[in-house]
Amino acid sequence: MNGSAFSTYAAVRETDFELLNGDLKTHQVTEQSQKSFCAECGTPIYNTNPKYAGIKILHLGSIDEPPNLDPRVNTYCESRLAWLSNLHQLADLDGGIA
Repeated sequence: MNGSAFSTYAAVRETDFELLNGDLKTHQVTEQSQKSFCAECGTPIYNTNPKYAGIKILHLGSIDEPPNLDPRVNTYCESRLAWLSNLHQLADLDGGIA
């Protein structure tokens, strides 16, 4: 739902979620999904889906200090790009390409 090869999310109980500042807008993407985003700049904050009642699917890029997480699952692997299986073979750079 974002047009990117990668999205990093965390499932958060609604009762554990707190918006610290700003206002959100919500867009109904499909019958089963909504996106909530910053009303000022458009940064995606979380998605919701009635199949996962009580859960906000938080975009980790939206928080200031991501917690130290131990990923447990990859989702939507049926649409994984073929070249992703070779990522471990690529050089790692500390910064951008100079």
